[in-house]
Amino acid sequence: MDKSTEKKLARYQQLRATGKNLHDTLLDRLPKNALKECGKILGIYHRGTFVLNSEYEMSVLMDYCIYDYRWGGQNVVERYVARASIEPNSDESILLDAMLQARYSLFAIDEIVTGVGIQTHDLLKGDSIFIIDIALSETVVEGFILAGRIITPDNGEFSMTTGALLPVDAAVLKRFAKEIPERFGEEADDIDKMSPEKAAKLSGFIIRTLFESDASSRISHECSGMSHEADTRHEVAEAKPKVGRNDPCPCGSGKKFKKCCGGSH
Repeated sequence: MDKSTEKKLARYQQLRATGKNLHDTLLDRLPKNALKECGKILGIYHRGTFVLNSEYEMSVLMDYCIYDYRWGGQNVVERYVARASIEPNSDESILLDAMLQARYSLFAIDEIVTGVGIQTHDLLKGDSIFIIDIALSETVVEGFILAGRIITPDNGEFSMTTGALLPVDAAVLKRFAKEIPERFGEEADDIDKMSPEKAAKLSGFIIRTLFESDASSRISHECSGMSHEADTRHEVAEAKPKVGRNDPCPCGSGKKFKKCCGGSH
């Protein structure tokens, strides 16, 4: 591995560590009803209860809330940047700037650099992107398609995922190829220039469709990447049990599900 790559990996690890704390801070600043409202949009909140195919769906939900839930015309990232005291040029400031420009899309894997990341192209916008993600580089295969959100810090030195990825199989991809142009525009510029509100509808449509196809049951919960079993060419997935009302809440609060996200109040 050359020194330039080693430097980028070290920087990636540094920003990833900062991002975990920032993620928790932003979640704490969401309105209490955000998870439930977004759960309805993504099709996993019914009659006062979250119904999940896997705990991983809660991670995807939280990611959607941070970037796509808007109140008063802003999402929680924009609100935090406008109101918090942030040290200029700090890692937190660099990450927040990248988060303000985050994109949700479908990424096809063209090449794998094991131990570093993946070379991809964006199926909606058409550009090529190198994503640093050690776990992904060790668990996916070329030709694999992922739906997820990426950010590009440090003036475009590299991109990184926000961690909430979902695999896209051939049947769902065929549906996307037909319905996304019909709903959101046929040209890359249509996607690139859409309003934040329309972008939220696009990511919501993609996530809901993938949830309905049980894509989350093929995720490895031990890393941000996919398990080898997630390879859509060898798809054998068994649905995970639904979350019971007396089970621990998947959000990590330590409370019972019925007393937390599964409450009807």
